[in-house]
Amino acid sequence: MLLEEHTGFVVRHMDIDFIRGARLDDQLTVKTYIEEFKKASLTFAQEIVDQQGVTIAKALVKVACIDNVKMKPKAIPSSILVELKHSDG
Repeated sequence: MLLEEHTGFVVRHMDIDFIRGARLDDQLTVKTYIEEFKKASLTFAQEIVDQQGVTIAKALVKVACIDNVKMKPKAIPSSILVELKHSDG
């Protein structure tokens, strides 16, 4: 559906805070929440925690909606916003 509408998403900006280290075999969980909805972008807040629930890292990820053909920003389709709002929290 998205490709047919020439719709894609790209990471526009990311801030990340590495709080603690982790090892290769550690089991980590990534928790993701939608922090902000805008007309053509979303900001996700992410938290990586270890098995004990200790936060390893935090990130804010701004994702922009683009027209894949024109490679320019476009409004997020309403069908996607409805799905995201229903899945939020």
